[in-house]
Amino acid sequence: MKIFVGTSGWQYHHWYGKFYPKDLKPKDFLSFYSKKFNCVEVNTSFYHFTKKEIFKKWKEKVPENFLFAVKLNRLFTHLRKLKLKKEDKKLLESFFDSVKVLGKNLGPILVQLPPSFRDEKTLKNFVKILKETSKNFLKKILFALEIRNKNLLNKKVFDFLKKRENNLCDFRFAQMGKCFFENYSRNLCKVSRKTEIIFFTLWGRKPGNSI
Repeated sequence: MKIFVGTSGWQYHHWYGKFYPKDLKPKDFLSFYSKKFNCVEVNTSFYHFTKKEIFKKWKEKVPENFLFAVKLNRLFTHLRKLKLKKEDKKLLESFFDSVKVLGKNLGPILVQLPPSFRDEKTLKNFVKILKETSKNFLKKILFALEIRNKNLLNKKVFDFLKKRENNLCDFRFAQMGKCFFENYSRNLCKVSRKTEIIFFTLWGRKPGNSI
């Protein structure tokens, strides 16, 4: 079992003196970061469509065993609510075409659902679209689905995701993103142990969760 530990981003100037040396230049942040952690969540891709050239520059700054967990753009998840328009599919293709330059440094694609999203039918259709689109650009790709609505944390949804995993040659799907430590989290973790990856996130400004 391999364990990768990282943070949500690395371009934080308030880390000066706490994590980054005070004389370190911003262009060297990632190189320094990759010597302390072996993965990072790319959060900027959620707000902006990151260009292929940027991913290529990042790849050149990290070692071979370093992974980028790239967050899917909010256009697909939060604005369209997983119901894509014809022109959106072109943007999805462009996204996969861009991240593929990371090669072996590409970790899971984090698909964060809105807290209010609970439409099982739309989710299932979106999973199929991700599969069909990504396979044209990447031989193998991992997805981490962050479900944030309790109504989607049910056996029918998990059974569907496991079935899709079995039917997709080079596609792997982690059935969890954040594991909330509530009553249902125990069952969620049991299901997730059977997948190729488990994606845990500790988020917030409480002591122990942030610098």
